Amino acid sequence: MEIRNDLLKAKKLELTKIIKENISNLSSGGDVDFDEIVESLFRDNGLQITPPQIVLKEEPPMMQMLTIGSLQKDTGGYSIKPGNIILNIKKVITSLPELTAFGVGIARDIPVLKVCAALSAWKLLAEALTVSIDKRQAIVILALWNNCNKDQVIAFDKGHECVNSLCDTFNKQAFNPNEYAQKVDELVKIHSVEWLDGNLWLRESFGGKYQE
Repeated sequence: MEIRNDLLKAKKLELTKIIKENISNLSSGGDVDFDEIVESLFRDNGLQITPPQIVLKEEPPMMQMLTIGSLQKDTGGYSIKPGNIILNIKKVITSLPELTAFGVGIARDIPVLKVCAALSAWKLLAEALTVSIDKRQAIVILALWNNCNKDQVIAFDKGHECVNSLCDTFNKQAFNPNEYAQKVDELVKIHSVEWLDGNLWLRESFGGKYQE
């Protein structure tokens, strides 16, 4: 078995480049280290990548007689086990400091940009190409995760109240009902949030496979 760490490294560089490009135009200004924001996703295990593996097949026993059928069979000597990419939004959010400790970071939108980076990775894995990631979605998902129950469920209306409470803390513009509904719909489209009996269920993780 051969572990393809070279393919893992290439995939990490590719993801980092795409995520960085997606969030670099969202900054409010100032000296923001976008490389560090993306790297923190990997460091905090919010974004994990495992390498593909080449698995050698066992050699078949020596055959006493060859037939046309046996010659036509696939005799490849190996198979490829794809690598995995897993994004865990809960780990991303729990890695952030308490709201009261955000300090200068929130003034520069660092915690919000980190959530945007996670949502950008989620969008890639979900192949939701029509959805554009923005900071307002990040505020919604932060508020929902910080106020959901142990089953990761929160009522739609309660979610709106919690989002606007977080806006007060961040000194951000409140969400009117239409904007809140729109941002929830965008999160549903990337499969980060799902409807469950009229409430919102927050999906903790999402993943995909790759070989190259």
